[in-house]
Amino acid sequence: IENAQKVEGFLGEGRFGIVTKCRNTKTNKVVAIKKLRGLDADRCNIVKWNDFFIDGDRICLNFELLNESLWRYQRSRVLPIREIRPVLFQLANALSHLGSLGIVHADLKPGNIMVVDRYECPIKVKLIDFGFACPTSTVTSLEVLQRCVDPGCDLKPARTPALVDWDWGPLL
Repeated sequence: IENAQKVEGFLGEGRFGIVTKCRNTKTNKVVAIKKLRGLDADRCNIVKWNDFFIDGDRICLNFELLNESLWRYQRSRVLPIREIRPVLFQLANALSHLGSLGIVHADLKPGNIMVVDRYECPIKVKLIDFGFACPTSTVTSLEVLQRCVDPGCDLKPARTPALVDWDWGPLL
């Protein structure tokens, strides 16, 4: 484990990764560190998380730089079917990989889908913004959704995998 941590023991394993008991070699403080299971960001159509750092009292996340959101990309042109199909396939790929880890994205919308390179054909997209993501085990089909019908307004977070899939129509 990087960042001056010495592994002292195994504490447990869960769906998202393993937890180890570590000692910070600089401060001698004992901590628990969860090492998350990784996904190949390119193969899974998910934004790549590079690193993080602390800036005062804020945690800053470092992600790969992507070209523009699907929202902005589709506003500048009408997407033909030959471009929509690969986008839907890539979104299904991303959601399938998340589902295999027991994660529901829960905020699928054009603003959270990034075009990697707008000049590449067909376009490649990646899913971003996991702020509403949650374990599938916490999602129930009985939860009530408050949805926004104004096309200029972002959709409220969907809380069931089925409703995330249902959102694909209005998404594009």
